[in-house]
Amino acid sequence: MEGRAANATQLQRYTEKWQELAEKLNQFEGAKKNVKQWKETLNDFKANVKRKARAKHLEATGTGGGPSSGCVLGPIEEKLLGLMSQTVISGCPEVVEAGFGSSGEPAAPELDISDLPCTFDIHEEEPTLGVDTNILSVDVEFQQTQPNRSQEKGKKRHNPQTDVTGIAARHEECLRILAESNIKLANAVLTHTAKRQKKRHVSAALQLKFE
Repeated sequence: MEGRAANATQLQRYTEKWQELAEKLNQFEGAKKNVKQWKETLNDFKANVKRKARAKHLEATGTGGGPSSGCVLGPIEEKLLGLMSQTVISGCPEVVEAGFGSSGEPAAPELDISDLPCTFDIHEEEPTLGVDTNILSVDVEFQQTQPNRSQEKGKKRHNPQTDVTGIAARHEECLRILAESNIKLANAVLTHTAKRQKKRHVSAALQLKFE
């Protein structure tokens, strides 16, 4: 609570100082601005000073040979520059510029994952049921009668309702045949399982008999 109250007090004093500064600046000849507009003016002035100071710094630390920047700071600009940090002008020497390594050489380009070789092997295995598939063969015969072209001549078009009924009947017949085939398949699996279990019992009985 004390820290929050202190921050509120400091913010209030900051606002009052800016209001006082705006009133004093408006007493001079020239444009009359509010607090927000004077803040924008100060930010633009600071950006211009930093640009000039940066250009002079690069000119002083460069190899030379190029034209002079011609940047000259006035007394007010020099005073404002003294209030700024040196890092604003010269930058951080520890920070490497983008695209260059510590030795000044261009950094290696980043590799795209699509450029990397990618190899893989695919092994396909046929699924097994664990039973002898020879006994699971089930013959399913779907009979489909082809209409006689000669009989269709001279006949009128069939009623759509009759055609739908015929299709439904054939569909029902196919489902019946499929259900019967599933039953045969299940019986074949059960028969095979029973035979394997019977063989195991016989082998176990013979082993006990000879022991």
